[in-house]
Amino acid sequence: MPCVPDLFAEARGRYIAYCEADDYWTDPRKLQLQVDFLESHPDYVITYHDAVAFDENGEYGVQLQGHLRADATALELQQARRLSTLTTCFRNVFSTMPPELNIRVAPLNDMCWWSLLGAHGKGKFMADIKPAAYRLHAGGVFSMRSDKRKLHMNLQTCSSLANYYNLQGNQALYEYFLMQTVCLSLAALTPSHKLQTLWQVASNVVVNLGRRLLPTTGKAHVQ
Repeated sequence: MPCVPDLFAEARGRYIAYCEADDYWTDPRKLQLQVDFLESHPDYVITYHDAVAFDENGEYGVQLQGHLRADATALELQQARRLSTLTTCFRNVFSTMPPELNIRVAPLNDMCWWSLLGAHGKGKFMADIKPAAYRLHAGGVFSMRSDKRKLHMNLQTCSSLANYYNLQGNQALYEYFLMQTVCLSLAALTPSHKLQTLWQVASNVVVNLGRRLLPTTGKAHVQ
């Protein structure tokens, strides 16, 4: 995966479909169905479908559950909505990743792909395509990492996206990913440090509110 963003610049086709290592597709119609949909729906930028996780002990069910088994709005994509990466087929609309979203600082780099693609359209969930197969193994980039490592990778990526959108002047997405970063940071803390941090945040909020209200109160009193 580290080399994948570098390969975007080499892609010459109108669409990119992704399947890594020993994962595999099971539906021979997959690419044709996805390309046909994108050809006839210019307001969509990406299509995706189900994938089933498995290892030597058997299958573990589909990756996407509940509300994720549906279309994605452009905003949901920009907010890096979770997709099953090996099932995606998307328009070839960007050639390189911004330096702020380099895989070394944003390790869950596919989240950055979806976020950038969201600036170009919506996402389509294609339930009629048979699930792809996602292999779980010890060397996997994400699936077999410890919960602590997964959280840290997510934290790094959200922080990088916040930094990127701040530089782009997109306040709404900057604040969204900043909040994600704060929540993930709190989740990484021990309970005692979490309470201490929340107390400090609450104290800062009270102080800042006081500073904003005092000048107004003072002016009203003088008048």
